[in-house]
Amino acid sequence: MKPDPDRTGFDEILRRVRTAVANPALAADRRLAGETRLAGETEFLGNALVARWQQEFRALSGHAYGPLTPAAAVGQARDLLVARGAHEVLAWDDEALPVPNLSQALAAVGIKTIHPQVNTDHAALDHVAVGITGASAGLADTGSIIVTSGAGRARSAALVPPVYLAFLPVRSIYPDLPTWMAQEGARLLPGTANLVIITGPSRTADIELTLIIGVHGPGEIHVILIDETAADDPIG
Repeated sequence: MKPDPDRTGFDEILRRVRTAVANPALAADRRLAGETRLAGETEFLGNALVARWQQEFRALSGHAYGPLTPAAAVGQARDLLVARGAHEVLAWDDEALPVPNLSQALAAVGIKTIHPQVNTDHAALDHVAVGITGASAGLADTGSIIVTSGAGRARSAALVPPVYLAFLPVRSIYPDLPTWMAQEGARLLPGTANLVIITGPSRTADIELTLIIGVHGPGEIHVILIDETAADDPIG
């Protein structure tokens, strides 16, 4: 039987990518068949699943915090923004976030929250340095997050400001994209206006293969993990 020339080329491309990223675990994941990935979910259950996501996300130069209670997550976001000297943020509506009263907590320290709408002039928001959203899912094998937009969940909050902060419930971390699609994604997609899979800060090497961060989107990403089963503490 003659080798499939197209398949041989495809395998060679994957081999080069795996060698370039120098991530044996990532290469191992890609060798699993789709049904095996589902069965292999048990390898990443609970804390191991969260730890794997954190490992991959930090390898992408992402900043991860938690897991924290929802109220503590608000406090973490507030402290982070105060430390950066932020005065305004672009954010989803409070009701769309998996944390309580974010706008109120930020207003208490002098930070204005802007909730973009369909008719918002985004050119007038160029000065806003930080965007805040929730995340529908995390993918442990790549350290990615999935952000879905719709009413009250403007996609510009995740794409326009140079610094991006997302709240990700740990119950929404899946081993990989096929598992998420099988368990949640297929149900979610029909009601979603836009879906973005974010894997680390925006980066490109289109010009002379020189890597540049933050050209087509945020150059700095922070994700606060939330444990919704833990008891909330009052915001300190």
